Amino acid sequence: MGEAFPILAGLLIGVLVQRIARVQLRAIALIVLSALAGTLASFISGELFVSWDFLFFDIPLVFAAAVVAVVLLSWWQRRQATAAR
Repeated sequence: MGEAFPILAGLLIGVLVQRIARVQLRAIALIVLSALAGTLASFISGELFVSWDFLFFDIPLVFAAAVVAVVLLSWWQRRQATAAR
């Protein structure tokens, strides 16, 4: 369960970021929020007190989960739009 928070945080970030209309702002928000959530995940789990190297695992994990959420939501929205025609 140690990696549940980064994955869930990434999925939530992906859902929230998907609501931003401009692609540039969406990318910036995705990166910044992933860095913050990854740092928070390392802090909560106590890994940050052991080594700062855990940030190199938690931040990309949050980012990857967020990207998966954005891609899946984009695919689903496009599929719904074509089905409505």
